[in-house]
Amino acid sequence: MGTVSRWNQEYDERRLGIDNRGKKKYQVELEDIDILKKSYALLMEIRSQQHK
Repeated sequence: MGTVSRWNQEYDERRLGIDNRGKKKYQVELEDIDILKKSYALLMEIRSQQHK
């Protein structure tokens, strides 16, 4: 895969510009899981507010 193709793929996946050099794979995954948990909690809060 060429550089520009990789950049396009990373842009589509919202990963362009994220620098994971020096991080272990599991550290990145744990950060991603934490972000997903917080996003889900906010979504549930918004939904509960909409149903009031």
